[in-house]
Amino acid sequence: MAEKNSANIGFEKQIWDAACVLWGHIPAAEYRKVIIGLIFLCYNRALLKNDTMNL
Repeated sequence: MAEKNSANIGFEKQIWDAACVLWGHIPAAEYRKVIIGLIFLCYNRALLKNDTMNL
């Protein structure tokens, strides 16, 4: 399980670094749309994972 957590930390760092790069090139109003889209995808992934666990 520790290996999975360390892999997630690396992925999260990549996402955070990408968000930092976007922040410099996108106005705040447009950046909000990107963040809301990412939250939507994360929420859907959690729902799908929950549904597959209930099968």
